[in-house]
Amino acid sequence: MVCAFIASAALITLSGSALADLLSSGVDLGAAGRTKQWAVLAVGKGKKSASTFSGTSAINGDYGNAGSGKTTLKNVALIDGDVYLDSDGRLKRAPGTTVTGTINPNADQLVLDAALDASAASVAADNLGASAGYPSTIRSSQNLLFSTMEDTVVLKLKDFVLTNGATLTLEGTANTSFVINVSRNFSLASGKVLLAGDLLASNVLFNITGKGSKVSLKGSAKVNGIILAANRAVRLSSSSVVAGEVIGKKVTLSGASQVVSP
Repeated sequence: MVCAFIASAALITLSGSALADLLSSGVDLGAAGRTKQWAVLAVGKGKKSASTFSGTSAINGDYGNAGSGKTTLKNVALIDGDVYLDSDGRLKRAPGTTVTGTINPNADQLVLDAALDASAASVAADNLGASAGYPSTIRSSQNLLFSTMEDTVVLKLKDFVLTNGATLTLEGTANTSFVINVSRNFSLASGKVLLAGDLLASNVLFNITGKGSKVSLKGSAKVNGIILAANRAVRLSSSSVVAGEVIGKKVTLSGASQVVSP
């Protein structure tokens, strides 16, 4: 039933004329992604911001940690960018790991502002009204398509779960923004979120609310867009990839997983 509903939603085509982005849609990432670009941002308080990057995992872009939790690099993990830490935070690097940019250990105001803006953006996104014709939950092992000409499309989902390599393709113009709120489970088991048309990854936001289970990408999962999970742990494993940004209470990368900032 869900798949049939989704298929019908994919046929909706509405027009819009004004330039749209997340900011004009009512969601301002501010220092969490608009005025300062991040690949990965950990926003948990205290030790709940502790993040670990291991294996051959890579962060291609800047990394920030707003809490006092320890950031650990193991094996041959790579941060190809700058590192910004709260003054109570700590970076622990094993031999063989690499940080190509500058390590900034006293970036308290920057990372605090980023954490506050991330929380505010999550609330703003969750307060947006849902667009008509879209489902209230997605659990699928089949390929799905949402195609629109609207400026802003808002989904309010309980679950977003893709299994068996299923894809969700979001199609729109350069003026289109997708805001996808998820209140319960977010899990991709080799599932992929792909973009079509002129839709930009910077205009696709997955806002995972509440304090439920961790946000999980495993296998060959891929997300084009921004994952915002201010109150949840985010874990990427195997060869999973986020092309955009990851914001979480804490973030774990293992295997050959990657976060690539556009």
